[in-house]
Amino acid sequence: MPPVSTARSFLRTFGQAEMAKGLSAEEKAFQAAMFYYPRVPWLKCPRKATREEDFLQGIDLVFETKDIGDLYIQIKSSQAAVNRYKEQRRRIMVGLVIVKPPEVREIVWGNLLFALNDLRKKILEKRGCRH
Repeated sequence: MPPVSTARSFLRTFGQAEMAKGLSAEEKAFQAAMFYYPRVPWLKCPRKATREEDFLQGIDLVFETKDIGDLYIQIKSSQAAVNRYKEQRRRIMVGLVIVKPPEVREIVWGNLLFALNDLRKKILEKRGCRH
């Protein structure tokens, strides 16, 4: 059995690696959003969530729209991370997107756009609008 300090060191290193992986996924998603958002007529612009938004609401990206307000996206780097996120109750609707390291910008944007369209549809339906 390894010493406790070795186990703690491993967990700390593993945690730092996971955090770096998550930040890389978030940055890849943001870069894809910045490149492609002008092609979507109902989007104004994306931005990174503030620290407060990330901490309190669990969101990474905010997309301002021209018609229904902001749409929120959480970026995860694995299905396991998505499952953990879903276990927590949220007061706002948040789209979840998995971004894996080898994915190219076009694939990341496609996944983002799918999540954004899904959120937009749910909000419009909740408001009684047909689109």
